[in-house]
Amino acid sequence: MLRRNNGFFLVEMLLSLTALGIAALFLIPSLVFLWEKGERISLEKNARQLMYSELIRTVSEGSGPFSHIEKIGVTNYTIYIKQSGNGSREVCVSYEHPATGTGTVCGFVE
Repeated sequence: MLRRNNGFFLVEMLLSLTALGIAALFLIPSLVFLWEKGERISLEKNARQLMYSELIRTVSEGSGPFSHIEKIGVTNYTIYIKQSGNGSREVCVSYEHPATGTGTVCGFVE
């Protein structure tokens, strides 16, 4: 840059914008990945909270197998009790989110 000019040359501006664009090409996909991972962790946390509350209710009331659906935001959580052949019961929560997919969290009734 010449001393008598008060601004930038066109080449300097294009070079800085190119460097900014290249940095954005690497950072934007990683930020999207982190956002989706945080969303999946949040869904699993909600499913675990529902599972633990259902475990407490099942132990205190001694209820049999059933199934019901709860909706939190746009996510559907299906809560159900599975019984195995040896008499043990398991509370499971399956969740289905339109963007991040599905998953299941289970816990044994003691």
